[in-house]
Amino acid sequence: MLLEDMLNHQTKIPTEWHTSIRKVGQKFDSAAEVRLALQYYSIAKRFEYDFYHNEQRHIRVYCRFKHTHGCPWMLFASPLRNLSIMSIKNFESTHTCGQHGENAGNLRASRKFIASQIQAVLKVRSDLRAVDIKNDMLSNFSIKINYSKAYESMVHATNTGSRVVIDADDRRFRRLFISYNAYIEGFIARCRPLLFLDGTFIKDRYRGILLSATGENPYQPPHRLIVISDADKGIRATIEEFFPDAFHSRCVLHLVENFKKNMKDFGHKTNVATTLDELLQSAAYKFTISE
Repeated sequence: MLLEDMLNHQTKIPTEWHTSIRKVGQKFDSAAEVRLALQYYSIAKRFEYDFYHNEQRHIRVYCRFKHTHGCPWMLFASPLRNLSIMSIKNFESTHTCGQHGENAGNLRASRKFIASQIQAVLKVRSDLRAVDIKNDMLSNFSIKINYSKAYESMVHATNTGSRVVIDADDRRFRRLFISYNAYIEGFIARCRPLLFLDGTFIKDRYRGILLSATGENPYQPPHRLIVISDADKGIRATIEEFFPDAFHSRCVLHLVENFKKNMKDFGHKTNVATTLDELLQSAAYKFTISE
């Protein structure tokens, strides 16, 4: 009981999290609501659980230490007959595993879950940083999350459906990929499949390369995917491997810059190289052979 009292008096964990799962016969509007209640409950009570044969509308979960420690905690919920309303059919609330701990329950704090907790905060704290989210989750709910999870959650909260992947090796940042959902939906719905790929060197103390992919121009489908980049061999090989049906074209800017450099390397004077450069750029924007 001492442990239960301590858990139930965590300073900032809402009281309703402790009672989100209560008894057999408790009803929920949907299976998603049951899963959310389980998240709240496990975080408040500091334990981990696993799904067993998890189905869309039949939810059966056990304490993670059922097999290793013989813990009896379990829950089974399914729909009421002919209704979408979910009901708890079986519930054993007792834990005997002794595996409650400071970080227990953290695994169920998904990015989507964290985003739901910070959406209201973002409305009044538009300057909220990932490190602030990390600290707030720890102080408010005793949930420890890493920086990358906090950052991904912030993107998800401000633009649901976005894709964020942070790659780290031995806790050292390697690379980051971001694709905002607004861009994804806009590209699919209103843009010709025309992608511009480019990169720029980062010259501050962190170095590295910033890569970008930009979609352009409204269209009426269907259209063939067109990728425009510089003459990088790696990009060309990757496009051939993953997008074999795509048309790969050279970027005019890079083409002209390389041409100008080659003219100087061949010994042409600057004024001659500039004139040829302008002629090539002009020709690149013509629509017919005669032009």
